[in-house]
Amino acid sequence: MPRLHAIGSSTGIAIGRAYVMTNHQRREESAVERTPEAELAEFRAAKGRIEQELTRVAQRARQNSPTLASIVETHAMIVSDPIVANDIENRIGRGESAVDAVNSEFGKQVRLMMLSTNSLIRDRATDLEHVQEHLIAELQSLTTTDTMQEPMIVVAKTLTPADMYRVAQQGALGFLVEEGGVDSHISIIARDLGLPAIVSLRTAVASISAGANVIIDAYGGFCIFDPTQTELDEYRHRLEKDRARLSRERTPIQGVIATSDGTEIHVLANVDTPQAAQLAHEYQAHGIGLVRTEMMLSGDGSFPTGLQQQQWYASILNCCSRGSVTFRAFDIGGDKFGSYSPYTEQNPVLGLRGIRFLLAQPRIFEEQVKAILRVAQSGRTKLMLPMITSYAEIIAAREIIDACKVEIEDERNMLIDLPVGVMIETPAAAVMSDVLSQYVDFISIGTNDLTQYTLAADRTNELVSNMFDCIHPSVIRLMRMIVDASSAHNIDISVCGEMAAQLTATDVLLGIGLRQLSVTPHVIPELQRRIQHISIERCEKLVTELVDCRTSQDVRAKIIEHQAQD
Repeated sequence: MPRLHAIGSSTGIAIGRAYVMTNHQRREESAVERTPEAELAEFRAAKGRIEQELTRVAQRARQNSPTLASIVETHAMIVSDPIVANDIENRIGRGESAVDAVNSEFGKQVRLMMLSTNSLIRDRATDLEHVQEHLIAELQSLTTTDTMQEPMIVVAKTLTPADMYRVAQQGALGFLVEEGGVDSHISIIARDLGLPAIVSLRTAVASISAGANVIIDAYGGFCIFDPTQTELDEYRHRLEKDRARLSRERTPIQGVIATSDGTEIHVLANVDTPQAAQLAHEYQAHGIGLVRTEMMLSGDGSFPTGLQQQQWYASILNCCSRGSVTFRAFDIGGDKFGSYSPYTEQNPVLGLRGIRFLLAQPRIFEEQVKAILRVAQSGRTKLMLPMITSYAEIIAAREIIDACKVEIEDERNMLIDLPVGVMIETPAAAVMSDVLSQYVDFISIGTNDLTQYTLAADRTNELVSNMFDCIHPSVIRLMRMIVDASSAHNIDISVCGEMAAQLTATDVLLGIGLRQLSVTPHVIPELQRRIQHISIERCEKLVTELVDCRTSQDVRAKIIEHQAQD
């Protein structure tokens, strides 16, 4: 019974025939010579159709997959870029066909980006290539060599966001992908869609024939192709039980959430928009652990006014009737909103990002702090500083915050309670967490960047995506250190990275000592029920064993063994 083992990055079970993604094939075209005017009209029409399509995809995806929507919106911005469009039209005017003009212009931009030593710039080249392929397909009326006519398991080398949306709409049952890591876009989108996925499955396309029967066991991190009848019967039974469980678990639980041995756990929400905040309320979130305030930026390089910010912050506060709301100050730089930074950096991931950018641009920081202070509700509003690496950054930021606080308190003629905390997402901050805890009101662990910087593995780089693993022993040790520091100084601590949304990691987080988990709203119901079946005592014993592990594989094996005993 052939099996392939890799990383189960979106849990679940799927049974179906394999749909192996193939290259595009061009339909036969007539040899009639076309004029530049006809080519120009064809390009504009194709561009318009794609813009409309991407806008529709983003709108539909926003509810179920915020990540997918965000990536698709990026592609829409590239298609709509007037400079790129103008250069393509100029090429057409000089006699190139629409297809050649698109290939020439995008090819030039991609080559320039791929020459960069900056991995983030090289990754942006992938977005350009996806848009280029989309335009060419539209111009040439391309069609795939086969079509998914029924719900099937998708097998591919890699998947673009548009691919994932298309096959999900056609009824994809799950994904087997040769590239990607546990926190790659493919994995995050699969989790958002609620579909099982196994990534870094290096020989998937060569090993699995189109139409073959396949079983995905993303809990165990493997797939079975050409299974026996006995295996099919066993997994069909497991799938029915899984579906019944998921049906129960998708209904949120009201009130207190506690472990099986009586420890209360707060399940919070990460949100990007007022609409997501409303969804968090409907899913019974105990509060909002992270508001990504940079998501209000329009993408044109300009910052919203203080009044516009106030209205945005107030709309999120008004959606949340339970618990507090934590606004993270603009996290700009690195791979986020590079157009908003006036600086040119060779390696922006290690450059002026997060709190460094805000301290270098104090007027932007002050405007945001004042806007939050003006809408702050006592006991309900918090401010979190991103990407902290040192004590000096906290002191400098608090000086600015305190000055703004005095000004707004005079303006409103009242005292304002605004707890200030930090997001710990660098090894430097983790190691110094015992010191940092003395100067802040709360801590939140950002597992995505903490993992990236600890393992020196760019989470957007497919070449090292298999090395990016948030349950690596070194990451677990650092997180335990941070929790111990916060406990010693009696301050609140939560986790708000992707790790919190991975139910296979819930036992680890609770065993480390975390009691506040902040996740994407739609994950809340399933996480609530997972918590109710967990014993803190058993989780603490598990973590004691995990810190002695040497590899992620050892950690994962112990977690699977631990959860099998539930």
